[in-house]
Amino acid sequence: MKKFLLFTLLFLIAIFATLPYLLSSRFGKPFLIRYLEKRYSGNIAIEEVHLTWLGPQVFKNGSFANPEIIATARLIESPVPLWDLKTAKQNFQLQDATFKFLNYNAQIIDTQVTVQKNAIKVTAVTPEGGSINIQGAFLSKDNFNGTISLHEIPTIAASILLKMDFLPIFLGPTFNLKGDISHTTITANLSSNQVTASTQAKIVDQTLFFEGLDISLIVSNALYNEITKHISPNILTAFTLKNPITLHIPSGSFQLPLSQLQLSQATIDLGKARIVSGETLRSILSIFKETSNTFDIWFSPITLNLQNDQIQLDRFDALIDQIIHLCSWGDIRNQKLYMTLGVPSDTLQSAFGIQTLSPNYVLTIPIRGTLQNPKFDAGKAIAKIAAIGASKQIPTKAGKIFGEAVNIFTQAQDEENIPPPKRPFPWE
Repeated sequence: MKKFLLFTLLFLIAIFATLPYLLSSRFGKPFLIRYLEKRYSGNIAIEEVHLTWLGPQVFKNGSFANPEIIATARLIESPVPLWDLKTAKQNFQLQDATFKFLNYNAQIIDTQVTVQKNAIKVTAVTPEGGSINIQGAFLSKDNFNGTISLHEIPTIAASILLKMDFLPIFLGPTFNLKGDISHTTITANLSSNQVTASTQAKIVDQTLFFEGLDISLIVSNALYNEITKHISPNILTAFTLKNPITLHIPSGSFQLPLSQLQLSQATIDLGKARIVSGETLRSILSIFKETSNTFDIWFSPITLNLQNDQIQLDRFDALIDQIIHLCSWGDIRNQKLYMTLGVPSDTLQSAFGIQTLSPNYVLTIPIRGTLQNPKFDAGKAIAKIAAIGASKQIPTKAGKIFGEAVNIFTQAQDEENIPPPKRPFPWE
């Protein structure tokens, strides 16, 4: 019995001692590959495996494939002991790797990665002349620094790595990024054929406090299709922007992490656009004798703040076909509209000949419903316009004086709740 136990113990020790060799052999390698395929959800092939208890661990001429990507590497090597293989990501070399993105005509080739002790270095190129250069030192989560330079890199690569599907739509096929990062500050400049952006931020207690963010965006066909999915066809059925959209977020208005999404102030400038109106918008504009369903519109900058699912919009103004001046303001809460459409006095004067209105007067039309199904109370607006116009038509002198007094009193009440315009308007 003792001999059997001793033999069994020696056998187990022998298996344990030779385990790295067994896993590296033609017999054991398939078991290792099946384990890796299950863990990383892809097809894996490795020409040579050399595992040792004390290290290094070496994989030669390997490949990985899933429905999105095919990756190959001449060498992956780590000096860590086999029992501590989970720390290999902190100390390894990747040499001569290539990444092909199957759903796009994009590749990253000649990839070299070295992660050693507290330093990291990554270089790579693309067949079209793009390049990647990343270097940094990471002593701890509270002490690190690095630089990044990406030139003409396929956006799909960042999309897969960051799990952000919208990036190719937003940035276009390739992008450039230059930046510096440390445990206290971040500076970044992003550009592509659709977007330019720049920002600076401070890091305090693992929270990013942005010291300003500026973005300029050209709406591509792919982004246009994505935007129109979220706009009711009752409002507009097509649009063409005549200039890039710009976004400015001033210092102190935005911070990460976003446990609760908050943006205390941002300004979006849509500039000029040509719009094909939907049925609801056409019915509103018909009040002002606008008969065409296609027209030019010029927006003033839109200032907003965002908190969780609520967007608050300050007053912004718009000029339609260089004649109809409108404005709007209000809230969007959980996709529901609590907005106001305003008709300033200059439009009431030009459209209806009402000449004695205060320059600050704005006739208001409530907007309710949802983003996909907005509702305008146009009948109330028409009735108010008719009432104002009727006050000018009272035949007797005393009646006209009374009508003017009622008109002035009504205007004063209405103006109390009207946000002031932000002049000068772009068209002034």
